[in-house]
Amino acid sequence: MRVLHLVNSSLPDRQVGYTIRSHQILVHQKAAGLEAEAASLDFHRRKRPETDTAKIDGVHYELFGYPVGRPRLPWKERRHELALRLVGRSSGPMGLLGRETVLIRWFIDQAAERFSPSSGFDLIHAHSPYYCATAAEALARRWKIPWVYEARGFWEESAVTQGSHSRDSAWYRFRRTAETRALRAADRVFAIGSTAKDEIVRRGVPADRIDLAPNSVDAERFRPGPKDPELEREWDLTGRLVLGYVGSLRLLEGIDAMIDLLPHVRRRVPNAVLLLVGGAPEDYQAQLERRVDRLSVRDMVRFTGRVPFSRVEQMYRLIDLFLVTRPDREVTRLVTPLKPLEALASGLPVLASDLAALRELVGGTPERGALLPPDGPQVWAETIEALAKDPERRQRWGQAGRAWVERERSWPRLVERYQRGYAAARSRRNPGSV
Repeated sequence: MRVLHLVNSSLPDRQVGYTIRSHQILVHQKAAGLEAEAASLDFHRRKRPETDTAKIDGVHYELFGYPVGRPRLPWKERRHELALRLVGRSSGPMGLLGRETVLIRWFIDQAAERFSPSSGFDLIHAHSPYYCATAAEALARRWKIPWVYEARGFWEESAVTQGSHSRDSAWYRFRRTAETRALRAADRVFAIGSTAKDEIVRRGVPADRIDLAPNSVDAERFRPGPKDPELEREWDLTGRLVLGYVGSLRLLEGIDAMIDLLPHVRRRVPNAVLLLVGGAPEDYQAQLERRVDRLSVRDMVRFTGRVPFSRVEQMYRLIDLFLVTRPDREVTRLVTPLKPLEALASGLPVLASDLAALRELVGGTPERGALLPPDGPQVWAETIEALAKDPERRQRWGQAGRAWVERERSWPRLVERYQRGYAAARSRRNPGSV
């Protein structure tokens, strides 16, 4: 079976949770015997007209270009560039939506040329956001094949939490409508978690057309191991209780709340430090730095910035307690993050905000970690103090988390879910097929 994945961004351009998940899906689908490749539609970052290709771990990527910088081509071939310049005169949400509309059309035309029907794809697998689904639907109609949509999140809700758009904006209303339409139109839908599935059902998709495709982890790569003494010395962690987070530092992740815990923790666990592994947008990094200084906890915080992907597992091993202080927002209740799974696979106990999406990972009882009130710094500090004094309980939770990941959240297990969903999508489009 040959599958074309349409993704918003991919390796090697970007290395974030979204692109790592995509790559692991493709690698393990190929290992299972599927012919899987990806096309990247990174509309907001790629600004050159050429389509690039990349091959990583045996996976083929087509990184589609952007309709600019082609002045010598005839008008017919420049129409998307000219349309983009025209809508670019509009500012605000409507200008953004206009640009996205032009870029979707541009991609569909490029893909139709790049991937002819003779390419022999059996199915298109679109991943959030909606414009990947819009392109998948158009191409699937041309090629007369089924398509599925994987709802990895609700990007309009993320934008509200990040403060870039409000719920009464035209942008939000358009995005929500477009996402809902894509979910309803797909032959099959994959949801990243149970809470996300419930939301998709509320948007009018029958439950029997939705399969769970939860975040998973490479349990061979992320596994318990000793701390690297050189890294401990580099970040001045020797002899400390290391609280940690690994991933993109964003408002959505509640990194500011993590820093707010530190004065409470200092009074109870004087040797505690916070290791923050990952990059942040420049303005948010500046906010975090000011917060650290205002709370007088500079000596307790280690900002590593982005680290090479090859060293990430070593950074997890430096951590004693992994923190997930996501705020209580619509999107954080619905979407399960990837990084806590890597922490669990690494044998770390996880302390997380008590939100439905995180409950799926940590468990409803304290078997893999603890669920704590998002706005309760005193409770967090008390829990950290209790665990600082109880290394056996930390070890027990870490072992339980590792065992659960191996049993429930491996990539090969996820590939099996996809194969069943693909079969159902093909059957829906062509009754009687398998």
